[in-house]
This record gives sequence, C-alpha cells and structure tokens, in this order.
Amino acid sequence: MTMTQEVGQSDLPRILVVDDSKVMRLAARKVLNDDFDVVVAEDGQAGWEMIESDTTIQVVFTDLSMPHLDGFGLLDKVRGSETARISELPIIIITGAEDDDDAREKVLAAGATDFITKPFNSVDLKARANSHANAAQVTTELREQTEAPAEEQALDSVTGLVNRHVFEEGLSQSISYARRHQEPLSVIRVDLDQFNRLFVKLGRKRCNAILRKVADVVQKQVREEDSVARIGMSRYAISLSGTDHENAGLCTERIRKRINSIRFKVGEEIFQITASIGVVVLDHTPFYAESGGQVGDRGVLRKNGGVFRVLDTQKQGDGAFVHIGELTQGSIHTGDELEALIDHQRRAATRLNHSATHLMHAALREILGDHVQQKGSLVDPERLRFDFSHFQPLTADELQRIENRVNEQIRANAGVETRIMPVDQAMEAGAMALFGEKYGDEVRVLSIGDFSVELCGGTHVR
Repeated sequence: MTMTQEVGQSDLPRILVVDDSKVMRLAARKVLNDDFDVVVAEDGQAGWEMIESDTTIQVVFTDLSMPHLDGFGLLDKVRGSETARISELPIIIITGAEDDDDAREKVLAAGATDFITKPFNSVDLKARANSHANAAQVTTELREQTEAPAEEQALDSVTGLVNRHVFEEGLSQSISYARRHQEPLSVIRVDLDQFNRLFVKLGRKRCNAILRKVADVVQKQVREEDSVARIGMSRYAISLSGTDHENAGLCTERIRKRINSIRFKVGEEIFQITASIGVVVLDHTPFYAESGGQVGDRGVLRKNGGVFRVLDTQKQGDGAFVHIGELTQGSIHTGDELEALIDHQRRAATRLNHSATHLMHAALREILGDHVQQKGSLVDPERLRFDFSHFQPLTADELQRIENRVNEQIRANAGVETRIMPVDQAMEAGAMALFGEKYGDEVRVLSIGDFSVELCGGTHVR
C-alpha cells in the first residue's frame, strides 16, 4: 500500500485521484495537470490517509474496485467523519460502463456527489473537476465563517445567533434535564437549499444578508425559552424544550413556510429562498426504522431533480416513517412520490450482526442457564453489543465456550425462517420475548434452525 503526493505548495485547486490502475492515474493526471494540483493514491486506504492528513484536498475522484479499501469503504469513511472538512468533500466515483446503472444507484445511496464512467473524456473530466472544485472553495469560505474558536466568540459573527459549540453545550444540559424529569425535547435542523450556488452568484455580502434574514424569521417562530443557533454554512439548529414530536412537526412546517416566502431582489432578478428541515416523513418505506437495538437504514430518496440523502430512519407514532438526512440536490415537497434506494451493503452487514445476536442469546442460555435474559443490544454494520443478566462476570472458559458455540452455529449454516402468528401461539412454540417490549396480537417469529426461536421484527440473514 503506497501513496503518492507532490512536494511543494501550489495555488491550483488540489484534486486527489484514487485508482489501483497506474494507466488511469496517469491518464487523469495528464488531463487535469494544467488546471489542478493533482495527487494520487493507489488504493482506498492510501486515499483515506491522504484525506485525513492533507487539508488542501478539495475534490476526490475514486475508483470502486480496489484492494485494501474499495470505493464504497472510502465513501463510508468520508461521509462518516466527524470533521466537516472531510465529511463535506465532493466525491466523484469513476467506474466501468458495464455496471453503470447498478453502480450509479449504489454510489448515490452511499453518498457520492457525482458519477463518471470509464473511459472518461477530457472535456467531461475537466468540467466535473472545475464545477466541484469551485463548489468546494465556496464551502470552505462559508465554513470558515462559522468555525471561530469557541473561546474567542460565543456568537456567530454574521447572524448574532449562538454558535455550534455553545448550542451543543446547552443541548447536552437540556437532554440531561429532559431525561431526569421525563419531559419531551425536540431538535430541528434547518438547511437552506442550494446555498453554495447562491453564494457564487450573489457574493458574500448579499448572502450574509440572507443568513441574517433567515435567522430573524426562525427566531420569531419559536419561544423565548427555545434556543436557535447557526451551526454550519447555511444550517441552523433549534432546541425546543418540553416539545413532543407532533408539536415539533407543526413548528417545523411553520418555519419552512415562512422561510420559503422570503424573496430577495438583486437588480431586476428576484431570488426565492427555500429550506429543507432535514426530515422526510413517508407513510410506507422499504427503509428499516430503528427498533429492537437495530440501527435505522441509510440510503437515498429521490424524484426528478431532487435527491435526499438519508442518514437515519425512525418510526414515529402509528405508521409514520421519519427519514433524517440532508437534501443534496433539487427540492422535495409534501405530497411527492419518491423512489427509495437503500444502502444495501450497509443493510447486509447489519443483518449479519443481528442474526449473530440471536445465536449469542441462545448460546448464553444454553451454557449459563435459562435465567439469562436480554437487557439491551446494539446492532449496526460494524459490530454488535449484547446486554444480558447473569449472577457474576463470565469466566475465560465460559467466554470461550460461548464463542465456540456461536461459531459452530454459523458454520452449520442452518435455514432461517420467519412466520407471523398469534402471540399466544408463538409463546407456546417456545419463542423468546424481550422484557419491556410491546407486542401486538400477532407477532413475527424468527427461527434459526432448531437452535434459536425469538420474536423479532428486524432484518436477518436468509
């Protein structure tokens, strides 16, 4: 695993090309070198290390199929980063024409910014690089306005609202208070649509005026005890104490309508400001909503011209599915019919870990005794955590026996069966129910061979 980087400073925008093909790296460099400072990496892991260490990289072009860390893995690391400079990087996927349609859906669902097919032509590659480098420069300038050290200023210099640091400190205290007193608490995130393009067209001074106007509108729609902050380039956050999801939804819609009514006249041209509140609610969805310890699905919701990147899925009330994320392209409105694209790679990894929790539960009861009960769990694509009751810490021998038993069942590759049946019948069949969970008259029973039978609504291996 190696990485290549030019020594010295350049005033040109820096672009990282990640591809395990030397021919493709040379070709990209030849096309882009006159207008950009091009650095290259031979695989996804080397590319990730460069992204972490080199703060001047503005755009990333990456192949999908590579050793050590493929393009999907690189995308996941970038979009999952807690550093805004990294998580907001434009990532353009380069892949072969033979899997164009399938690859396009998958990379968009994983959070890719754009897509280009091999063999690329020089005009297309340069156009993509220019467009995304310009947008990245705007993003950097806007971010710098909001990232002043907390000790230097507690208020955002443009809007006068509290900054992210102050807001998060206050929110932490509000969450503790709400938990202690069992009171509701809601948080709303507001994003101005296509603000980077507006910044390029109107400039900093006019866009700062827009940001101040939006801040004023938002503050007038909430109570004095609520907290409003500017937490990003064109992003606001609102903390609503003592407010449940239903009333927060009403507040959200009120704010959205007021922002969408804003008009700015520049010369003879009139600009409308629109906002996305970071939540899409659907009456039905293929996305799994967080439940039973399993995290919610990620992916993309889209229609013609509109793309909403889903970062989490939650169920609210009876039959409403809340998709939390950000609008990355176009607009989406109430009443729209959307195409839902799940991040299947992430779902598949989560499914493996969920089935493993069932095997672990059965192995614990078999080796330690029937008194063992599940007390909680976390199931995500990278790991599982299983909480259970027992009289004492496990011994090294017990841990080894449990591990061996679970691995034995994995290798047995027994069939997995799901059945819907009345709850009483499920209990008679030996299905384990979790203490504290609420079940309806009919339940979903999941069996893994004859080793595990549990009530479960999550996703599992087949």
